[in-house]
Amino acid sequence: MMSINFKQLIFATLSAFLFLVVVNNLLFSIVFPEGPPDQYENMREKPLRFFHLVAFLVEAFLLAFIYPIGYRGGSPRVEGIRFGMYMGFVVSFPHFFHTYAMVNVDFYSAVLAIVWTVAIWGIAGILIALVYGRRSPS
Repeated sequence: MMSINFKQLIFATLSAFLFLVVVNNLLFSIVFPEGPPDQYENMREKPLRFFHLVAFLVEAFLLAFIYPIGYRGGSPRVEGIRFGMYMGFVVSFPHFFHTYAMVNVDFYSAVLAIVWTVAIWGIAGILIALVYGRRSPS
């Protein structure tokens, strides 16, 4: 059974959370100048930013919590990017189909959203892996 190092879990969560918040605040509007590719007819005029922060915190926590379960040994950078990209794909790929089925969006913008998620979650995975470092596989 896996034992949880709560200090590492908290530090990994906070590291990924800060990265996700900063990168999304600095680069999202550059990558998606017209807003999110899955804009809905009834979108809020102003997003509820608090809930974006909650979403980033939950994402970061789940990534930091799940990472040690799948760790098999090896370089934290390689393991981290592999894990983060895998998780980003697992989350964003099905969402793409739901969005594309419901909303009249540009196909390539929706695909770019997958690439965006996979890339930034890959980097977040590296940060998480560096916090956990090398250890013997569970």
